Amino acid sequence: MALDRNIVYASRGETLKIRIRVSAPGIVVKLKGYNLSGELIRKGEYTAAVAGWNEVEWDLTNDAGRVVGQGIYFIRIEGDGKSVIRKVYIVK
Repeated sequence: MALDRNIVYASRGETLKIRIRVSAPGIVVKLKGYNLSGELIRKGEYTAAVAGWNEVEWDLTNDAGRVVGQGIYFIRIEGDGKSVIRKVYIVK
């Protein structure tokens, strides 16, 4: 499980691509985004279409649909018996 990069420029309209590797299609992967204070700002689920690498995009919005502010965020990825946390920096 990996992010395509650790720095994302919201002002350029960039999105964050989250790559998820699963052993079989149909596996549900849970995604949660947290700000530096530990507040949950975005959550979602993705069902893997194929075994192997799948890709999910985060449009840098919170659950209310607003673009998040500049700063450090943590992405928690859970699925297929694995759980990882990745750090990303959003630049305005």
